[in-house]
Amino acid sequence: MEFYRIQSGRYVFYAKVLKDESISVFIGSKKRPMCMLILIDASSAILQSVSYDERCSSNEPMPRKIGTRAMVNGALTFIKWLFPNIEHLSVTDEAVFECNGKKIPNSNMSFILHGQTWYERYFHAEPVDKENYEELKRLYYHSKLHDTAFQRIWDHSLCLTPIPRNDAMALYKSSTTWSEFYTSIYKVYQCVPFIHITVYSPFALFSPRKKTLVTETWTIPLGGGDANVLAINGDEFPEMDWKPLKPQRKRLFGGLMKVRRYQQMYIGDDMDEE
Repeated sequence: MEFYRIQSGRYVFYAKVLKDESISVFIGSKKRPMCMLILIDASSAILQSVSYDERCSSNEPMPRKIGTRAMVNGALTFIKWLFPNIEHLSVTDEAVFECNGKKIPNSNMSFILHGQTWYERYFHAEPVDKENYEELKRLYYHSKLHDTAFQRIWDHSLCLTPIPRNDAMALYKSSTTWSEFYTSIYKVYQCVPFIHITVYSPFALFSPRKKTLVTETWTIPLGGGDANVLAINGDEFPEMDWKPLKPQRKRLFGGLMKVRRYQQMYIGDDMDEE
């Protein structure tokens, strides 16, 4: 078993490397040792899981978004530093938002707002299925919106902030492409639209699997990161430099309920804005 210290930006993480038939890399802190799990074989690396918790950082609370990016950046630098023969990290983007009772892939939202997924935007990830992804971009940015009836679009476009149907209809009529329509919703109402894929949705044409608008499997190039890595001695993670607050409790119908910590494979909140 080997231990390493990783500093990415202002945040400090620790990595534990277990070598058996395959190699497992755990990245986190003493209080939260498995914020990331990466599996290594002779020539490849797979990002098995990512989770958010402020305790992932050992030296201070890790914030959402910028902290999550710092942790992933540190992991990418570390893998390339320890395994220089590995060129790419494979990842399946399964992060979701829960919206109006439905789980919506975060990649849909990121693509709609930024024209790229979270991994693509910050870590230069490339889709395994490049042909379908390029076709999606062509359809989304250039195909005519009015070839699809408004009601079908309305039925499958969920929003965290309800928008009056007539207002959405007006934006639909003034837009030419899918891109114009959805970005106008965001600009006017500061409301993020989430495309809900079903077999009856107009977006089923974009998605062979009828599940997500954007391809799920990506490769991230390794190298070029700016984190600092140091091998350390010891048989466990070092103590943390800060003490996390105990989870709040609140009464609910006479019982106690722990306030739920946001955890991934559902890390959608951290994969959005700056």
